[in-house]
Amino acid sequence: MAKLSTLSLALLAFVTTPISALPADSSPNTLTILADLNTCDTTQLTRSNILAGINYLISLGNTPCVVGQESVVFVTKGDVAITGYNGLMGGTASAPCNDVGISARWIVSHCASGPLAFGGTTTAIGKKEVVIRIRKA
Repeated sequence: MAKLSTLSLALLAFVTTPISALPADSSPNTLTILADLNTCDTTQLTRSNILAGINYLISLGNTPCVVGQESVVFVTKGDVAITGYNGLMGGTASAPCNDVGISARWIVSHCASGPLAFGGTTTAIGKKEVVIRIRKA
């Protein structure tokens, strides 16, 4: 039988304790955790380029915007790239590009200061595993 190191046992205890401490009628909700990805960056971007990228994604309608573990570029406009990845750490996921564009509007609404616009991160409507990022191209 293999011997576990002290560090391995400590990590195992750390990981299993919170799960076993949950009440019987509750379970971990990873989608709630992903909602915390609503963040703003500090890199200034051109608002018109952000909006052009969002409008392009919305114009694609129900075309799937597919993401995997690596970052995928959905669209670039000038100094702006709208990208995505699967936040659940496994395989691929997709959301209608229309929903990706609409979700990216959260970043425009919340990551601005007067005439200045900034990048940020959010998740797709109804598909929290699809993480969307507006960043410098």
